[in-house]
Amino acid sequence: DQAATGSENGLSWENAFTDIQQALTRAISSEEVLEIWVAAGTYVPTSGTDRNISFSLADGVDLLGGFKGSESSKEDRDPTANPTYLSGQINGLGADDNSLHILKAENLLEPTLLDGFSIENGYASGTGIDRHGAGLLVINTINLEIRNCTFHRNMSQNGDGAGIYLSNSHDLDFENILFDLNTARGDGGAIYLDTESYYISWDRCVFNKNISSTEDGGAIAIFGGVSSRNNRITYSLFTDNESQRGGAIYLAKNGSVEIGNTTFADNSAPSSKGSAVNARGELVLYNSILFRNSDQNPLVIEENEKEKFVTYSLIEGGFSGEQNINANPQFVNPAAGNYTLSPNSPAIDKGRSVFFPLDLSGQERVNGE
Repeated sequence: DQAATGSENGLSWENAFTDIQQALTRAISSEEVLEIWVAAGTYVPTSGTDRNISFSLADGVDLLGGFKGSESSKEDRDPTANPTYLSGQINGLGADDNSLHILKAENLLEPTLLDGFSIENGYASGTGIDRHGAGLLVINTINLEIRNCTFHRNMSQNGDGAGIYLSNSHDLDFENILFDLNTARGDGGAIYLDTESYYISWDRCVFNKNISSTEDGGAIAIFGGVSSRNNRITYSLFTDNESQRGGAIYLAKNGSVEIGNTTFADNSAPSSKGSAVNARGELVLYNSILFRNSDQNPLVIEENEKEKFVTYSLIEGGFSGEQNINANPQFVNPAAGNYTLSPNSPAIDKGRSVFFPLDLSGQERVNGE
């Protein structure tokens, strides 16, 4: 807690550390530390000017934000009322001297949770691995879970995955995350998965206005996965993302993903390059909506040697496959960012409940088979 004035031993709110780095250092050196609670405020990786310094997650230690600074139970915290920022803005205004990576998760093996933070203003502009992952760099890690967070306005100036860069990592879960205004000059404006990353899931996530300025996958670029059900995206929303191929998602030849109960709208890519999704690898897509993207080819299959299963979805312009339809889904108010369905939407009751019964808002999309 930045406002604490006690002995800074981290054992109570009165004696809280005022710097997250102090708490992480203590956690790394002690097996007794299981959680770190962080009160509202803006925290930077260093009080100096060294761009190479990041917050490094401790193996098996949960890092929780959103506290007021008086709670005795983590269930009493409220991240919305007590916003907690991890910022790369270490050198005043401007971005080119910000932290290369705000957060790192390296060589984590034990279950680790990051929950209740806004990660913003990272600027990856170095060489090698420091070109990627301005918000979060994940390397050789398993069992990492990230919930109730925002990745906002991070930039990989010459590399990939401005929000999160995943390398040689698996069994990772992302739930209720907003990826907003992240920009990469390479692949994956918000997220990049390399070929050795798999068993990644995104549940109830929103990807808005992320950009791959010269490459592929405005929101996500997937190069990892060995079978169609290894990477999964469910109950999510992709809006206003942009790239050269796959306005929202680019699935490389060696990648795989399963997408269910997800909406793609107002994403853009050059004509016939997949304004929503460009899939070269193994794709399973169902109970989803692709509408109001930049052209009549929201889903483009570039190569066919890997199987594509596209069913029970509303796809503008039409797409072959079981129970796919071509119609206006009648979003309530897309201009205001409301992509829920009007009561008379032709998408209602057109999915299959055997897949998933709810939509992003938790409402029943499928009332019957």
